[in-house]
Amino acid sequence: MMTRRAFSIFAALAACTFSLEAPAQVTPPVTGGTLIYWRNFTVEPNPSIIYKIPGGGGSNALFNVFPTRTKSPSSLSSYVTGRQFWADAPLDPVFDIIPGTSSVNRVPLMMAEQASEAPVMAFFSGGFPLNEFMDKTDVLWSNDGADTFVSFQALRITTPPLPPAPTVRVLYRFNGPISNLFTPTFDATSFTFNPFHTTDANPGPGQRIVRLTTYGIDTFPTGWNAAGTKVILQTPAGAGFVTQIFDTTTSATTTINNPAVSGFSLNSPVFSPTEERIFSLAETTSGLRGIASFVPATSTFSWVIQEGGFDVTLINNFKGPVVSPDGQNLAFTLLKVKQIGTITGPAATLARIPVNGGPYTVLWVGGHASVNNFEPIGWVFADAGLPVPNLPPLIPPGPSSGGPAGAAGPGGGATNGSGGIGGAGTGGRIGPLP
Repeated sequence: MMTRRAFSIFAALAACTFSLEAPAQVTPPVTGGTLIYWRNFTVEPNPSIIYKIPGGGGSNALFNVFPTRTKSPSSLSSYVTGRQFWADAPLDPVFDIIPGTSSVNRVPLMMAEQASEAPVMAFFSGGFPLNEFMDKTDVLWSNDGADTFVSFQALRITTPPLPPAPTVRVLYRFNGPISNLFTPTFDATSFTFNPFHTTDANPGPGQRIVRLTTYGIDTFPTGWNAAGTKVILQTPAGAGFVTQIFDTTTSATTTINNPAVSGFSLNSPVFSPTEERIFSLAETTSGLRGIASFVPATSTFSWVIQEGGFDVTLINNFKGPVVSPDGQNLAFTLLKVKQIGTITGPAATLARIPVNGGPYTVLWVGGHASVNNFEPIGWVFADAGLPVPNLPPLIPPGPSSGGPAGAAGPGGGATNGSGGIGGAGTGGRIGPLP
């Protein structure tokens, strides 16, 4: 239920413009091609320092610092306040504890790329009769390049006379139009503020959202397929994750990978926007780690690139990946040994690699670090007022600055020459921007 205190927090958030100081570096707007968004993350409340860089390489720009964990840029940039990001915002840590838990109730907020714009209050108000709250929102955009819908999850708590306790998570979907979220209905400072409620999923004339399915309290969604009919679900299991797909057309949930059976675990898997193929961080029971391709229909697993190497060739601590809008390339971050000034050591690095493996290309190198605290959060068309279908590959063919293809990784069985240390590249661009 939306308490008066929670409403005041909504209003306070809506009325402010988070004015953490931005760097002096400013780059002109990109008017074509693609943009990779990536962020530096910290501890809870997990402020997001967001960067963007052209998909073909070029100037890296820090453009905003959001106050809480922020990810998933919208595909379109034509909203009234520009491209949007989802933020997972906690409410009051004392007065907004979810009954039967120690977790703070949260709300998903839409926040504009333009630093001067305040966040748009999105949704969700739970409570009677289903007693639902949010301890982690896990908002996902559609994967069709058109922002057709967004999905989010709620946590259902037992109702009196039973003592409060978490029972299941509920997956909801708002089928748009997304522009409705910019109306006074979703503005906490408006007298007509009316965020989504659990009852909005009940069939009938007043239905505003769809209740898709329920699943265990440890399960969470990671990404939709391009058709918007399948969503990936993951559940921790031992040292890895059991991965499932929920199909909205059949209302069936199917396990596509169990580490206890397959010998490998997928971590943060995402669908390609152009085919029924998944890309993910992966780890085998023997300890091999990297980025892998997985085809659910055939259970085909193959490495795109593996962590490995020794001393100056060492690459590890991968984060990501995100898939380019044309489905041809992946962006990821890693630790890569690099000389900066007079010091040589591991440095946080942003790179891209073709989805079928091969040499990777370094797009940006940060400072030296022992831990990779950077992750890619999205790869989108730079000027995306409308989706652009059937584009040619974003990265033109030609010699790469990323070095030769890596040899087979230890015990890994290289795929397309990418199974080993992946040809540590020195960075730069390939020809014109995509």
